[in-house]
Amino acid sequence: MSALCAVTAIISVIVPFAAGLALLGTVPTGLLAYRFRLRVLIAATVAAGVIAFLIAGMGGFMGVVHSAYIGGLTGIVKRRGRGTPTVIVSSLIAGLAFGAAMVAMLAALSRLRHLIFDVMTANVEGLASFMTRIHLQGAAADLKRYFADGLQYWPWVLLGYFTLGIVIVSLIGWWALSRLLERMRGIPDVHKLDAPAGDSTDPIGPVPVRLDNVRFRYPGAAQDALREVSLAVRVGEHVAITGANGSGKTTLMLVLAGRQPTSGTVERPGAVGLGKLRGTAVVLQHPESQVLGTRVADDVVWGLPPGTTIDVARLLTEVGLDGLAERDTGSLSGGELQRLALAAALAREPALLIADEVTTMVDQQGRDALLGVLSGLTKHHRTALVHITHYNNEADSADRTISLSDSPDNADMVETADVPVPAVAVGDLGHKPALELIGVGHEYARGTPWAKTALRDISFVVEQGDGC
Repeated sequence: MSALCAVTAIISVIVPFAAGLALLGTVPTGLLAYRFRLRVLIAATVAAGVIAFLIAGMGGFMGVVHSAYIGGLTGIVKRRGRGTPTVIVSSLIAGLAFGAAMVAMLAALSRLRHLIFDVMTANVEGLASFMTRIHLQGAAADLKRYFADGLQYWPWVLLGYFTLGIVIVSLIGWWALSRLLERMRGIPDVHKLDAPAGDSTDPIGPVPVRLDNVRFRYPGAAQDALREVSLAVRVGEHVAITGANGSGKTTLMLVLAGRQPTSGTVERPGAVGLGKLRGTAVVLQHPESQVLGTRVADDVVWGLPPGTTIDVARLLTEVGLDGLAERDTGSLSGGELQRLALAAALAREPALLIADEVTTMVDQQGRDALLGVLSGLTKHHRTALVHITHYNNEADSADRTISLSDSPDNADMVETADVPVPAVAVGDLGHKPALELIGVGHEYARGTPWAKTALRDISFVVEQGDGC
């Protein structure tokens, strides 16, 4: 969110006639203030302000500050259920404070004040001279007199100007942004894991875990995302969970990781301990969302309590990343990032590790490497592994396989079927293929300095009835 705010502020400064784009920066800051605490907005503003200042100077920095003010005011007022009167009062206070600060600054920096006023005087003199030439001598004289009076009482003029300006801008931002936030009110953050209901001092014990007649339905949904399911995961057990899209695999992962079900019971000996030592660790299918360190070794220990001793080299060797401790995480492939996320999870010595479709976004070589690590995980660690996958063949190394289906209890053993026989024999088709590629290639951004070859000399034939 802070990056989006910084980008809009930078573009509004460096691109000609794009100042209006700065208003877009109020959207991410407003959303942060609406859904999170004030400290989150402050942290995002500092990060965005530093980025904008380094790239676009003071103009970019002030753009971020303005976006944070308007978005923050609107988000906080909306979150607390207040309305336009609160915005007016808050903006009046903010305007008076900002105006007083600017007046105090100009009073202290006399040379800067005189320079600004001299520039303004020159502009007014030029405009009055032009008005005189078009026979508007009276209006020109009034302009010069009013400007001279304003300079004489400049502290009050500037105080009123800044106060009125901030009130108007705040009301415009409230009018536009509050409608957007109102529409987002009904969009739940469905994948956000709720904090455990118990005391944070409760002993951690995520396994063994037993689910009895558990169902889950997202707020506002017409049907259950996870139909009634009963299962158990024992200490040190490798359980694979398979099923088609929409069967509830990811929702089951959320329940195992601590989210409260809509109905049914979840029994554990202690707290889930999500992300804590000897608690529950989750590895997702998009590793870039979990890799936080700039170096491989840094990411493995990221977020661990102070004083925790970790054998980083051993963990990296175990997941197939030996010798890469000093590598930049930005240079890793998708499969390497996924194995790094797995190493970071293992650094917490989790009692329960949930791998949610970790092979979906990697190539075959990366899949093989990940499956090799997962298959021996419970033999080298006192960890229960729940591997959620689309592919039945990835479940072969598991102690048990559970298939989520449309059956009443939603949990069956994996069903297998013979490979389908082609409806039409290939030999009967003669010379007419369904698809034929001969010497096909493709180059991205051809003719530019960023040109990159993606395919070269690809040739194959697909006959009617072939399966790929």
